Amino acid sequence: MVALHRKYKDRGVVVMSVSIDEPKDEPRALEFLRRQEADFPNFLLSYEDWTERWNIKGIPIVLLFDKEGKLLKRFDRDDPDKQFTYEDVDRYLAKLLGS
Repeated sequence: MVALHRKYKDRGVVVMSVSIDEPKDEPRALEFLRRQEADFPNFLLSYEDWTERWNIKGIPIVLLFDKEGKLLKRFDRDDPDKQFTYEDVDRYLAKLLGS
């Protein structure tokens, strides 16, 4: 995600991360984000809030939205026969942005 943020931030793409760690694990999650240099918005939500809102069955997951908040593309690993890589996300963004 950090690489995607660095590559596309000047083209209007906003990367955000959501951690579903327990609140007691927040310091460890924040330290991980600091070490990764994840200098984009990071949120801590409960597992229930996150999974119910977006019907998430597992992580990692990447959701791409347009400027109005409409879901454009969902990359998840729910189907064992359709696994994604971050290169898939990169290719989708490049195509979307006309790169």
